[in-house]
Amino acid sequence: MCGICGIFKFDSVPPDSKRIKNMTSLLSHRGPDGEGFFSDQNLAFGHRRLSIIDLSDKGKQPMHFGDKIITYNGEIYNYIEIRQKLVETGYSFQSETDTEVILKAYEEFGPSCLSLFNGMFSFAIYDKSKRELFCARDRFGIKPFYYSLNKERFVFASEIKPVFLGSEMKPEANNEVLMDFIVTNRTDHRKNTCFQNIFRLMPGHYLLVKDDGLVINEKWYDLRAKIKPQNFSSERLRKELKKSVDFRLRSDVEVGSCLSGGLDSSLLVSMMSKRVPDKENIKTFSAVYDNSWEKNEKIYVEEVCKSINVKNWQTVPDSKSLLQELEKLILHQEEPVTSASVFAGWEVMKLANDKQIKVLLDGQGADEIFAGYPYMVSAYYYELLMEGSYGKLSNELFSFFAEQKNSKLDGIKYFLFFFLTPKSIRRKLLKESILWISPDFYDKNYSDNFVESFFSVDSLNQFLLNHVDFKLAHLLRYEDKNSMAFSVEARVPFLDHNLVEYAFSLPSNYKTRNGITKLALRSSFKSLIPKKIIKRKDKVGFETPAHLWFRDKSFIKMLEDIINSESFQERECFESSEIKTLFNKFKDGDNSNLSIIWKVLYLELWHRIFIDKPDFIKC
Repeated sequence: MCGICGIFKFDSVPPDSKRIKNMTSLLSHRGPDGEGFFSDQNLAFGHRRLSIIDLSDKGKQPMHFGDKIITYNGEIYNYIEIRQKLVETGYSFQSETDTEVILKAYEEFGPSCLSLFNGMFSFAIYDKSKRELFCARDRFGIKPFYYSLNKERFVFASEIKPVFLGSEMKPEANNEVLMDFIVTNRTDHRKNTCFQNIFRLMPGHYLLVKDDGLVINEKWYDLRAKIKPQNFSSERLRKELKKSVDFRLRSDVEVGSCLSGGLDSSLLVSMMSKRVPDKENIKTFSAVYDNSWEKNEKIYVEEVCKSINVKNWQTVPDSKSLLQELEKLILHQEEPVTSASVFAGWEVMKLANDKQIKVLLDGQGADEIFAGYPYMVSAYYYELLMEGSYGKLSNELFSFFAEQKNSKLDGIKYFLFFFLTPKSIRRKLLKESILWISPDFYDKNYSDNFVESFFSVDSLNQFLLNHVDFKLAHLLRYEDKNSMAFSVEARVPFLDHNLVEYAFSLPSNYKTRNGITKLALRSSFKSLIPKKIIKRKDKVGFETPAHLWFRDKSFIKMLEDIINSESFQERECFESSEIKTLFNKFKDGDNSNLSIIWKVLYLELWHRIFIDKPDFIKC
């Protein structure tokens, strides 16, 4: 895991060496173990290294092989198997790194080498003889790749800040993308970022950049094309997850795990314990809270640790720590985040760093492929309705109500609103829900095409595929930016492409049935996890008591200062009088507008940090 950056000029002027060094310096948190540079006529690479595989100097980057040079971020978990195939073809190796495997696989197979890789990655390979740059990103976008492009240069990096520095652009907000965030809670679902003229290489895509400025953008992985309906097999599911975890335990440094007390992370820790010789030395990290908060998961965390006998360190995020860290969190995340729950992950990664753990497993992705959120079952109800299975639909609705009666009943609410309510009514109700946004800003920047396409499905699996395409991306960005802020590599076993493809081959009733979510996981792994975890019906996942935090005197003071500030009053996106009304209601105990309070706070601070006075460009 590392930080990468580069400048590829289309004129005869070489990239400024000081500029590439400053870009690389902005990524130092992603790779504190070393740095490296490469320059050749109209190209320059920078690299920051976090040593995980082959800790020797042989793993330094940028790495060379013949006329090809690579700067790479990520892990190829099956590098040993690919390396063996390349050895049999006649290649020899000077290191034990996966970096060298990528470089020689590209030499042998060209862009088609990507289909060999099981892992998370973003990298750039420069071919000196052809004077072209090949850039690629993993199937699901676990590792980031941002870029800018104009007639003079192509600039890329693992984060957005170095791209601004390399492209010499002033940051400007992309209001259409910000509007997506405001209305739909999505930020990373398309090529455009929240900044004008800064783009992301989409998951499962590669770029080929020629020295004359020609750019070829190709999709190399299509999950939908890989899905072939299969019968459910607990043995097959166990096999796929076991293989995925085994791959992700490959490391020359110690591997720990996040542990929320939910099904996914508990399952990973349990599987780790079967594969690590000294399981009592497995280090797990959790965010917990005061027992007076009903969503505190501490009892579940402790149940797992007691059952499996692993070590656990706990952090207790609070309003004071959020207030202290908020601007730093915003600076690292770079684009908006949907709630304060991201801060819980931030504090967990900080704790892991404090305990000198460089690699953590995490359960990200399981909800999107196995239908972990209660609202997701709404698509299953619609599937049954379209099939004409009215008796089964009636039974499912009744079972969901019985199982989830103490929850928000989102599965039924989403079914009624997004699948059965006419579009014209939905559009009217939506506009009435965001009166805190300026009408002019709304009319100029909002399109409901995304919402309509997201819910235009005939089955649960189609709905979940849309989550992989349009929702998973921002969760993975939270994970990457949080972990790398503290030089920690986060690995996500549920996003092994073989496991994902198998999960999507299963019928919907193995994802949910009788009001129970993640049915395939619960039934296949019930012997590994405490019954208290298997039978959990609530869905939390690093949620925080933000409704309590925001009523802290210091937070109230900050929010009042923001709402009354000149910059806020002049911000084109806000309807300040409506926000003041909502804020007063919140102070009086109304929690229904908590998400709006968070978005207002985050958006205003985001504008101040990145748009009004982007001090990071001075680096």
